[in-house]
Amino acid sequence: MITTIKPASDVLHVFSHIKKTYRPQWVVVHGGESPPPLKDSVKSHQPNDALWVRLEDVPGVNMGTGVAKVWKTVEKLWR
Repeated sequence: MITTIKPASDVLHVFSHIKKTYRPQWVVVHGGESPPPLKDSVKSHQPNDALWVRLEDVPGVNMGTGVAKVWKTVEKLWR
């Protein structure tokens, strides 16, 4: 069950000549013994290694620079 949805601040990421603005949202999901399944649309557009990760394991996950910037922004919402 989704208990909280909160917009985080915009994250600007520039790669070469490409300028992107990410607009992440912080979503809190409660309930169940295991993570919710990935939607079929996510499975069909992402590599086979798309998965849920525990909060404490995120720093060791391989992610791109843009996604890492987004994570650093939304991580602060837990503190």
